[in-house]
Amino acid sequence: MVAAPPWKLHASGYAVLFSPVTENGRLSERFSPDTPIRFLGGFGLLLLLEYDRSGVGPYREALYIPGYASANVRCPPSDSGARTRKQTARPRRGHSIAWIVVSTEDSRDSGIENWGIPKQLGAIEQLPGQTGDKAFLVTGERGERLLSVVIPGRGVRPLAVGPSLPLSSRLLPHTLIQAVGSTIYETHVEATGRFRTARRARVASYATQTAGIASRRVLATFMIAGVSIRFPPPLKY
Repeated sequence: MVAAPPWKLHASGYAVLFSPVTENGRLSERFSPDTPIRFLGGFGLLLLLEYDRSGVGPYREALYIPGYASANVRCPPSDSGARTRKQTARPRRGHSIAWIVVSTEDSRDSGIENWGIPKQLGAIEQLPGQTGDKAFLVTGERGERLLSVVIPGRGVRPLAVGPSLPLSSRLLPHTLIQAVGSTIYETHVEATGRFRTARRARVASYATQTAGIASRRVLATFMIAGVSIRFPPPLKY
């Protein structure tokens, strides 16, 4: 089932911030050569989220944004009604999801159809860890291991080490630039919630598609809670 936008979602989970790379950095950070999206460098972000409310009900998600991205647009938005405007190339900039796993088919199908997000079906499991640790394993549709994330605790002490602070889309990547074929999707996401600093995560890859994620240096890890997110209809070019 594909649920049309807008979506209002509610989530909690963890965010892992990675050190920046430059435009001429690692080949593993490049997007697929058959997409019009170009990687521009910057900080990377890995999100592990559990949605208790969305346009298609509860689901889990792991997604990776390698940094800033851009795409050249050669026509006005398809919903603008403009037919006589001169079609000139102009760059659209934001962030782009390069890798994402979701736990339900409805989320996968809706994400691809509505916003051009390259969702694949899989599972995000919380595993038994040492006392105080939070351990997650991301697997693919056939059960193959893709990525693991361990957020250390220390004995019975809590994972979070900082105060609870307000979170808004002004502090997060909030303009998504995605592509399906030659169509560009530009979505302006709104989000509010709370976050706390956690101990630095350890990230390990078990597959080629996640090798670029695990090769980057983790700068910081955050616990996020009570996050309300709005995904509106995108602009299409």
